[in-house]
Amino acid sequence: MRSWFQSFIDGDPMANLILVMFGLLITCFLPGYALVKSLFPRKEELDVEHGTIASITLGIGMSIVITILIGFVLGNPAVASFNQFWVITSSLIFTALFFALGWFRGAYPFMGKIHPMLERLPMERDLVEYEVGRTLEKQNVFEYQKLSRDKYRLRREIESYENKMRYQAKSISTYYERKRTEALSELKDIENKMQRIEGKKW
Repeated sequence: MRSWFQSFIDGDPMANLILVMFGLLITCFLPGYALVKSLFPRKEELDVEHGTIASITLGIGMSIVITILIGFVLGNPAVASFNQFWVITSSLIFTALFFALGWFRGAYPFMGKIHPMLERLPMERDLVEYEVGRTLEKQNVFEYQKLSRDKYRLRREIESYENKMRYQAKSISTYYERKRTEALSELKDIENKMQRIEGKKW
């Protein structure tokens, strides 16, 4: 029985299709998406309502740019290593580096489900409590960071809703006004939770 790898060599149609899909994923999506996540760990930084779509779209574009740059380097006569193996290997290396940077900046909070030690959350710009020496109970730090992240997101959403209310028709403006009211209510609830945590000491 032929091995799966031997099927590639012998030109098995299904195996070749898998190889093409894998190559497209590595060269046209993963490195750029990992780079975008490392630069913008919060999805709402790109777009409040469509952050995930914006990250994917920009990631595809950045992946193509990265692949072209890799091709320029590997195609240099001094390197002369332009082949499928080195292109994919280089893309995987850049993906791993960008993923590690994104994780460090808190772009992948789901990693905490794998192991609590892997959980990292993006620090918010207005999170100044640590600078004045306020001590929080260790078990509340991650919860506080999550609330702070949600607080920042809601502020962005409220600002976006207010801008859309100014320039949309009245019927559409009413929708965004309702969304703004809901966001304000949620923001107030989050601020109350943060205040309760701030009152807890070691």
